Amino acid sequence: SIGAAAPVLLALMRLGQGFSSGGESAGASTFLSEYAPPARRGLWKAISNSTQVLPFVVAAVLIYGLQHRMTQDQYLSWGWRVPFLLSAPLALVGLFLQLRLDDTPLFLALRKTGEIEHAPVLAVLTRYRREVLLLIGIASLNAIGFYTASSYMPTYLSQVAGLDARTSLVSNAVALSAYSVLIPLFGAAGDRFGRKPIILLSALCLIVLSIPGYAIAARGGLANAIIGQVMVIVPVTAVASVVSVAQCELFPTSVRYTGAALGYNVAYMLFGGTAPFLAQYLVVLTGAPRAPAYYLASAAALALVPIALLPETSRASMTRADNQDLDPMKHGTR
Repeated sequence: SIGAAAPVLLALMRLGQGFSSGGESAGASTFLSEYAPPARRGLWKAISNSTQVLPFVVAAVLIYGLQHRMTQDQYLSWGWRVPFLLSAPLALVGLFLQLRLDDTPLFLALRKTGEIEHAPVLAVLTRYRREVLLLIGIASLNAIGFYTASSYMPTYLSQVAGLDARTSLVSNAVALSAYSVLIPLFGAAGDRFGRKPIILLSALCLIVLSIPGYAIAARGGLANAIIGQVMVIVPVTAVASVVSVAQCELFPTSVRYTGAALGYNVAYMLFGGTAPFLAQYLVVLTGAPRAPAYYLASAAALALVPIALLPETSRASMTRADNQDLDPMKHGTR
């Protein structure tokens, strides 16, 4: 009813939500990694990631329920507003929790000694460029994998497999539920066996499984849609379990939040936000329905370079003053 102002306002609100979640994601990673026991950092952070994915599942179930109980005209007229209205009180809950949190003991200790970085962005860009680039390299694979699985896959199932919107939502919710359940297990595995073996094996699995996973999902039917998506989402889950904690272990306390946020969010801005659009564009450009699978497999192949250069961080001390504890000759690359 207000013309072009409607999509402009919606886009601005979505951008605001993205800026907020982008900052809070790195903050949550830093907060948990500094509080977690040294041998359980991966598990603690993976549990956080698990709860971050659950809203995707809840949203899919909620939309499915609304569409099932309403006519299409009712849903398009006012029903689509219900999820937005239900989410509003959650912002107040988040604000309440945020206002009651204190900084971690590691950061408070830095504040007492006066070792706080007053220009953390400059410090990261001058002294930790290599770490930022490595984080962008591995986080980009996570971004492409997750956003194609969570945002683009329902479109793929509708256009290529011919599934109706409700069946696509259900199958996607099941696949994302697998992500939510499995990521703590991969986080614990990273604590035990090291971050590098987990992410290396995951990238290799994505190279091998992306194309057959999309092919199976394209055959049609709920079972095929679930199997195909799970084939892709499981290695993506393993990648996410490493990225979420390694982004903090790469940097010392004085610049940990800034370094993690910079590398992670640049990767998600460049590769995560564009993944659904680019996946659809590749289908239109090439005429090949499986083009998104080749895109994901290619991203995994390219990610092998930063993965090979990534130091093993699972035994890194969170209280170090610099990155000397990441010396591969000291801790081994596993």
